[in-house]
Amino acid sequence: MADDPALTDRSGLPRRRPLLRAVLDSRLRTPLDSQLVWSASGDVLVFCGAEAEVARVAEFEAAGVEVVRVAGVGGRLDLRAVLEVLGSGRSERAAGVRLGTKWAFLAEGLVDR
Repeated sequence: MADDPALTDRSGLPRRRPLLRAVLDSRLRTPLDSQLVWSASGDVLVFCGAEAEVARVAEFEAAGVEVVRVAGVGGRLDLRAVLEVLGSGRSERAAGVRLGTKWAFLAEGLVDR
């Protein structure tokens, strides 16, 4: 959150379709005035836990952000559930993931490198 990343594609390469910016934010703590939210145009998907406030979900959705609730495991989002959602047709658009998230996927045995 301190970095306030937009998570946009700055490669300049042509795309067959727009990329999907996927974020794991279990409690929906991302500020509504963040670069990610204000630049959303149907290309931001935020995963949150079941405990996220309904009003907060509505604020994100009103800003053009799709919010998907997934089950939690040990206070964290269930990464297998996240992958199931992304595998349902969104995975081709998913942007790169941050290092901490990469380690979480590796620790769960959900990737091979």
